[in-house]
Amino acid sequence: EKSVALKEELGDRAGLATTLHNVGHVALAQGDLLRALDLFSRSRTLYAEIGLDKDVADEDAMIAAVKHQMRNTTADSERNGTS
Repeated sequence: EKSVALKEELGDRAGLATTLHNVGHVALAQGDLLRALDLFSRSRTLYAEIGLDKDVADEDAMIAAVKHQMRNTTADSERNGTS
């Protein structure tokens, strides 16, 4: 979080996008899917604004993976009666 604040303060948009992406991976590994989705989405927006198309595509893939995992988690909960 300190790194995010520092990148924002410095106006380092590319660095901020990379930091958000990396923190998104941490959130994903911790099972915090909503936070991961938010972080990857914010990163994607910055990459798009900067014009880094490859990174936009990478974020699109991460967003799709998180949404897929969210659907699977919801489906598992419904099957197990724990929704």
